[in-house]
Amino acid sequence: EVQDVGNINRMVDIVVLLILTGLSVSDIRNKKVSRRVLTLWGILTVIWKIVDFYRIRVFLEKMEQTNVENLVGICAGIGVGVLFLLVSKVTEEAIGYGDSVAIMILGGYLGFWKVVGVLAAAFFTSGVCSVILAFRGRVKTMPFFPFLTLGYILMLAEQGGAA
Repeated sequence: EVQDVGNINRMVDIVVLLILTGLSVSDIRNKKVSRRVLTLWGILTVIWKIVDFYRIRVFLEKMEQTNVENLVGICAGIGVGVLFLLVSKVTEEAIGYGDSVAIMILGGYLGFWKVVGVLAAAFFTSGVCSVILAFRGRVKTMPFFPFLTLGYILMLAEQGGAA
């Protein structure tokens, strides 16, 4: 049963990675992302978390405190995305709304600490690319989704594949 849970988590991680990759391609090509895809991803994340909470409660006896801790982590992760939505509003979309919504969805899926780690990796790699482009005289805005996707990939690699 534990191996089945690990396999399910890996499949969900792959689906999230595919969604992020598709949104990254759209962000690079069109400089925007699909609201429909973000909405569907958000709905799927909510459904997955409900299933995940139920599954945890069924498989483990002592889940009441852990469920509360998981719920707090998920809410805090969503809060990170809400904070980014506010930054998007204040900066007139220096960070796009689509990026912020994706951060909110990722926060709901991963929880607070994991989404913070993904964002740290994303901002670090985007900063390195910005410095390289600045030295080459190519100062321009860059889509953020590819860096968010890279941060997610790095998190998965660091954790051995399961979120």
